[in-house]
Amino acid sequence: MLKRKFSDVKVELSRVAGQTGMKATDDRVKELVSLAQERLCVLGEWPYQYARVKFRQFGGIVSLPCEYEALVHTTVDREPLALQPSWFEFLEFGPGPTDQSKWANVGVDLGESPVYRQPNSEGVTIKVTTTAADTSTVTVEGYDIDGIRRSVDLVLPQATSTVLWAKISSVTKSRTAGDVVLSYTDTFGEEYVAAVYRSRDTNPTFRTYRFPIADDDSALVHGVVRRRLFPVVADSDELFITNLAALRLGVKAVASEDEGKLADSEAAFGIARGILNAEAKLYKATQHSVAVAVTKIGALSGRPDIY
Repeated sequence: MLKRKFSDVKVELSRVAGQTGMKATDDRVKELVSLAQERLCVLGEWPYQYARVKFRQFGGIVSLPCEYEALVHTTVDREPLALQPSWFEFLEFGPGPTDQSKWANVGVDLGESPVYRQPNSEGVTIKVTTTAADTSTVTVEGYDIDGIRRSVDLVLPQATSTVLWAKISSVTKSRTAGDVVLSYTDTFGEEYVAAVYRSRDTNPTFRTYRFPIADDDSALVHGVVRRRLFPVVADSDELFITNLAALRLGVKAVASEDEGKLADSEAAFGIARGILNAEAKLYKATQHSVAVAVTKIGALSGRPDIY
């Protein structure tokens, strides 16, 4: 499995795009590749989609960076821990609200959040900064400590909102020249980072989880994470599907779908999936069955120590 960027494959993929091919500089090639990857990524589990990451948690809360979509497997201080969606607490034998049932020994998926952690109950002011030469606008929406909905536009490279924010519901920005940092300052004057947005993030969110960790910020969460797929917008963008044969078929499949040839599209995606499955097997450890020996013994009823 080669690690590839869009620049490595755009000439070949532009040749097979559409009925007669396209120029390598045609932006439609990026759109076709993005759509092909989006479909191929849900057809199986491919090695380049996953990474192993170690997280520092705060009060049992872990927020994944924007480039990661979800936790797949986790351990807390090397002890495996199951993950549950937030709605499991509403099942017939569920434990009830997880924030009240501290005994529930599972990690809970809390969904997406625009910040690593929300402001405290006293409220915070917010600041956005970037080290790049950028004058674009960051829009922050949410609620102040009086429950009034707020929306402010903050202009880079640095801007501050003096509103006392109680909740941040969304952050939107254009593609920026560099990373953008959003920080809080609480009523005691303490400043801390609430989110870091990458240059490509336009409507950033972080997948957030709660773990049953009581007042121990030193506990580490190890996890296998699924990487988040982003549309291809630049030659330097890395590809998730790096197998060129599968990508060729995926691009052709999207073009066939646009033409209404759904059977041809599904057939092409099916062949591409087979190629990716064959490739993925090369990266998985060989599974050996364990031999089980069975010894014939006397009937249990013949033993005096069993009643």
